[in-house]
Amino acid sequence: MIKARSKKISFVLVIAMLMTMFAFVGSASAATDNVALTIPTVGSSGSGTVLGTLKVTETANTVGSIAAGQQVTINLPSGVKYDAAPTAATLASYVTPDGTQLAAGDVTFVAGSTKSLTVSIAGRTASTDKASLNFIFNVAGVSTVTLDSPDADIAVEVYAPNSGITQGKVIVAYSAGAGTTTTVMEESTVAVGNNKTVGTIRIAETRAGAIKATDQIKIVAPSDITIVSTATDITAANWTVAAAPAATLNADGYSQWTITVNPTAAGTTPGFMNLVLRVNVDDRNFKGPIDFTVKGDNVTTQKIGVGKVADYSVDVAAKGDAKTVKAGFSGQELQKFTIKEGLTDSFVHNRDFILELPSYAYWQALPTVTRDKGNGSFAVDQAAACTLDNQRHQLTFTYTAAAGPTKSEFTFEDLKIFLDPSAPEGDLVVTADGKAIGGKYEVVLGKVIKPVTATASKTDVKIGLANQVASDITITEADAGMLKYQVTEIAANYDKTALGTFANQNSVLQLALPAGVKFAKKPTVEVTEGNLKLKEYDITLDTATSRFLSIPINKTSTEASTIVISNIEYTLDRTVPEGDVKVKITGNAVDQTRPCDEAVIAVANATTVTPAPGDYKNKVTFVIGSTTYTVNDVEQSMDVAPYIKGDRTYMPIRYVANAIGINDSNIFWDGVKRTVTLMKGDKVVQLTIGSKQLLVNGAALTMDVAPEIVSDRTMLPARFVAQAFGAGVGWDEATQEVTIE
Repeated sequence: MIKARSKKISFVLVIAMLMTMFAFVGSASAATDNVALTIPTVGSSGSGTVLGTLKVTETANTVGSIAAGQQVTINLPSGVKYDAAPTAATLASYVTPDGTQLAAGDVTFVAGSTKSLTVSIAGRTASTDKASLNFIFNVAGVSTVTLDSPDADIAVEVYAPNSGITQGKVIVAYSAGAGTTTTVMEESTVAVGNNKTVGTIRIAETRAGAIKATDQIKIVAPSDITIVSTATDITAANWTVAAAPAATLNADGYSQWTITVNPTAAGTTPGFMNLVLRVNVDDRNFKGPIDFTVKGDNVTTQKIGVGKVADYSVDVAAKGDAKTVKAGFSGQELQKFTIKEGLTDSFVHNRDFILELPSYAYWQALPTVTRDKGNGSFAVDQAAACTLDNQRHQLTFTYTAAAGPTKSEFTFEDLKIFLDPSAPEGDLVVTADGKAIGGKYEVVLGKVIKPVTATASKTDVKIGLANQVASDITITEADAGMLKYQVTEIAANYDKTALGTFANQNSVLQLALPAGVKFAKKPTVEVTEGNLKLKEYDITLDTATSRFLSIPINKTSTEASTIVISNIEYTLDRTVPEGDVKVKITGNAVDQTRPCDEAVIAVANATTVTPAPGDYKNKVTFVIGSTTYTVNDVEQSMDVAPYIKGDRTYMPIRYVANAIGINDSNIFWDGVKRTVTLMKGDKVVQLTIGSKQLLVNGAALTMDVAPEIVSDRTMLPARFVAQAFGAGVGWDEATQEVTIE
């Protein structure tokens, strides 16, 4: 037990000692920051070479770590040696203290050779701040160095064992052979043509002194490219341009630009120049990158691609998803879009392009055009370069290029339109077409929806009958707020210069029946879903025809709402064709272009059928001396009035025939024989003007009066004709009414 405990105590002591030792090493290793103040690029051979200064500095946390009695040695790498071995007398040319914390007398010479220098810290003037030592390699013929194929990274070693100075290697220079590097600073795509700027390149020495006085730098273009840059396209640093004449053809037949340069401070800072390359693209078929060759005296030969040649191009694109626009509405806004050049001069100066809407859409106002890039312009002044056609489908713009054009881009926004109620649902495509933009482009800027939907089942209704029940109609908003309390209407008869608007018009939804069909009574109208409010007491049928049901809106919905029209009854005259009875949904609530009577949608809630024989009886009432008559209580009019002659009632042939179910196509007049022939089903009845004989399917019957012509109208004795077709005739002496059933 005692031995085991002793072993544990010994182990803990050893760990504690090791931690103390490692803490000291870690502290010493981070005692100073050793950095090169500059890292020049130098050659690979020759004497008098300047390297970067190595600075050894205490950190804020290690002030005092450079202390008396410590030594530090600087070892030069392979291929590098001092031009002169350090001595006590020349020490100041190799190392300089900071002068405040360490004075010159605080640093003393220990040993030196052309490969190393060892100094000692004899004392310290102060310990109030960070002390530092600068090891320098810039005193000509003394601390400068001679190079003999050193490594690419010239790193000196700081060796200071048992001191507060960090040890290790620090790069103080890069070794490189004499020459240049050429890099592309910027480039662009150009079209075939003259004086095209394809980009900027930089030609720089790999090290100071690589380029000698009067050296020539040559830039050679590929076939079909002519360099047109001049001396004004050159910006040089640490070089002067001695000569930069215009490019000429070299011995191989290629365009070559030759530039003669002189270093301004040989052997100190590398020189460079930036060149703007402007060219003529001589071949119309040239496409792709432009590869130049850079070569010359002490110049590293290098092939480099600068810019490329492409066709002119224009891009037309929406700046977001298509916006929803509503059929029949005014003040609708399309998505904004951009038109931009792929290359400078893709837009054609003083040429037009047309911005065209589909046939169901109309420009309500001129758009706003903003130049995002470049210096061209598309005018939007209607009186000047932007014109509008009379139908408001087309806007015409004229492009104006600036002097010295640059690649331009424009945004077209505030695209206000109004739409026909019949506008089809789906993509609204705007077309941009014209020479100004080099072709035709289509872009989807809107998505058309109907503001409401309408649904109904269908019931059968019969021609010529009154008070027939039809199915309910359900009208649903596509979204909240579709049916507004007030709207802005577009005036009728608008053109390119006159577009009248009528704001704050009370909104009315209207149901319109087809000709020959009318409401037998006012239906019931109610909102069954949502919070749309109607002016219930102002829901009316028109008094003239009873074909139009008007539903005023009292408050715009904030929830999509549903309107149900129920208790619908129709009265049909005999002119209604067979098929669906289509109810049009109209009114300024859904058609904001005056007269606001075009349907945004239609729904069939009944189907017209022809009744079978005997299925019903017509009741037609004529009044002697009146041109007004009724069919099943539906008031009609005619162009001649009935009269009494010889105690017999005479009425115009067509109206009598219609009253007993004979349409106009089964009424025949023979002007030569002066006969009238009526046909219905399997029965043919014929009468002759002035004759009392009546033929029914060829069998002769005798009447007590004869047909006659009055005021160019054929007048028939009503009773005989009606009875011939099986209809009954009644007479009311008091009211002077003839009833045929």
